[in-house]
This record gives sequence, structure tokens and C-alpha cells, in this order.
Amino acid sequence: MRPRLNPKIPEGINTSQENLLVEVIMLLLAVVSSIVALIVLLSFIAQIIAPRTPFRWEQSITQWIEVMPKSKDTENNSAAANAEQALNSLSERLSKSMKLPADISLKVHLLESGTPNAFATLGGHIFVSTGLLKTLHSENALAMVLAHEIAHIKFRHPIQALGRGALFQFLLQLVTGSGNSGTLYNIFGHTGFLTLLSFGRDMERESDAEAVLILLKHYGHLNGADEFFVTMRQNQHKDAWKSFFETHPGTEDRIAYIRAKISATSATHNSLQALDSALDLVESALD
Repeated sequence: MRPRLNPKIPEGINTSQENLLVEVIMLLLAVVSSIVALIVLLSFIAQIIAPRTPFRWEQSITQWIEVMPKSKDTENNSAAANAEQALNSLSERLSKSMKLPADISLKVHLLESGTPNAFATLGGHIFVSTGLLKTLHSENALAMVLAHEIAHIKFRHPIQALGRGALFQFLLQLVTGSGNSGTLYNIFGHTGFLTLLSFGRDMERESDAEAVLILLKHYGHLNGADEFFVTMRQNQHKDAWKSFFETHPGTEDRIAYIRAKISATSATHNSLQALDSALDLVESALD
């Protein structure tokens, strides 16, 4: 009797026919897609919920997170104090025309900085830099900038941006495993002030449209509404203006929109209002 021979093992029986690299790539794509889908979903939820949160909650946030930019102390400077008072006075007049909800309050701060800038952040706080005041030649131009920032607050854009930014950073820390006991503080501490960086084009357009309506209602015409944006365009390549372009996109479109609205109104030759004398004095006082 012939001895039995072990059967020959087929070649490749222990070798996967699938490319391991392809499997890894597909797995990574699935994970990334899931994360992106989750971020989009949570952002959508935040966009719906944030505007419905009581404004007093937003104000309470500003008491324990850092939303105020670091700047030189202007409280003891009489010229700066008068200028800040003038800014708040104009803001109050514009907000009455805008019919803000009763629970929303505004506070305009003068930011001692040579960089032309203005922005709104949490809790109804608006910042106007001394550098911006130096570029304006009429109250109408300043009113357009202020009305735009007030509109951001009216539509609750800062809290929407904060919600999206906080969710994104929280998910990022979960994915990277960098969470620690100070995670939430780090998220809100950095995001609170940087909400101004995340206003999208839709938010900017919505605020511009509201500002145009308010100026037309307040002054009866739109002369001077495009002054600041034209100045922006002329100085867009200068370093001092970079931060404004980072936070306020679409300058050409905004100028075109405002000018179209000016052309559509019958009152096209009305004179401009002079800036409050306190705003003129602050320029020389802080030089």
C-alpha cells in the first residue's frame, strides 16, 4: 500500500485578495465622512437653537469668558471717554429705528488701535477702533458701520458663530484625544472673542441689508453709506487693513449692493451729517 501524501496546499490560500491599503483608505474615508456629517448636523442644530436662547444667557457668558480684546486703558482718557459716549449715543438712536427686541442691550467700546476695524461680539458688545474713526468723514458713514454691527447682534450672529465654533473644537478634541479638565474653558475662552472671525457671507449680507434699511429710515437717504467700504477697497493691500478684510469679506459686492440701493432711492443729493465733535477730538488726542 502506497503511503498517503498530504494534499498540496493551494497557493495564496492564506493571502488576502484585498489590498490592505485600499481597506485602510476606505475606513479613513468612512470615519472622516461620518465626522463631517456630524459637524454639519450639529452646526445646523446650533444655528436653530442659538438664536432662540435668552439674550441674558449670552450676557452671562461674557462675565466669565474672555470676549474683550486686550487694549490700552482708555477709561481715564477724557477724549476717549467722550468719543465712546458719542458712539453709544449714535448706536442708541440707530437701534431705536431698528426696533431691537426689548431684552437686547448694546454697549459700544472704543478700541485704541491704529488698525481700522469694527466688530460685534457676544452680549451686545460692539468695538470700534480709533483707526476706523480716522478714515470716516461723516456721521452717515459711521452709522452704516454701526448699523451693520448692531444688525449682527439683532440677528444673534455672534451666538450662532460661537455655537458652531465650540462644537467644532469640541469634536476636534474628542477625535484627537487632547481633551482635559480645561477643555470647555479653552473652547469658550478662545472661541468667544473669535466669533467675529466666523461670520459667513450670508450673515454679512443680512446685516448689510438691515443696515441699509435703517440708514434710509433714519436719515431719509443713503448718501455716505458706501464711504467706508470704498476706503477699504482703496487700502486693501495695506497691512493695517488686513484684519478687517479677514472678518468682513466681499467688499466689491457690498459696494455694488449699497450703490444700487442709493440709485434706487429718489433722495440722492442730501447733505451728509458731520461727525460728532467728540469723535474728531479723539483722533488728535490719541495720535
